[in-house]
Amino acid sequence: MRDLIRTLHRLALRPAYRILQVYWFVARPRANGVKCVVMHGDRIVLVRHTYGRRRLWDLPGGGIKRGETTLAAARREVAEELGVELTGWRELGRTDRIVNHKRNRLYGCAGLAAGEAITPDRVEIAEARWFARSSLPEPRTPWVAPFAAAALANTVQPDRA
Repeated sequence: MRDLIRTLHRLALRPAYRILQVYWFVARPRANGVKCVVMHGDRIVLVRHTYGRRRLWDLPGGGIKRGETTLAAARREVAEELGVELTGWRELGRTDRIVNHKRNRLYGCAGLAAGEAITPDRVEIAEARWFARSSLPEPRTPWVAPFAAAALANTVQPDRA
């Protein structure tokens, strides 16, 4: 029964995302989100979602809830999407992007995984894999490379508007 509910939830995400795209086109809302660089050595986790731009590799992440700090949102999203707790969290900077007519302010965060064991949420995540920084896959979202570089270089990226 649990698998059936997950499957139905996963199937509902695609049409719900399409409806949201229409709303975003009309309303042009603003959103704040986090993108998380999950690291183990020089390797990072990238995901492909079950909805939206499904063929693109992306960093795990999601929206920041009202009253939630950037790092708290990053911890929550990584736990929800990958089933792991990270240590050494830090902020990497931000980028402002328009995606599907929605104005997104994305904050990069990075944390360290104790190992490479992950348990992706199959409702939201179609695929999650570890990649060496030197061989990140294509196609990917435009914020993967700068946030990954900042995390692995232990630097902070300047704001990009």
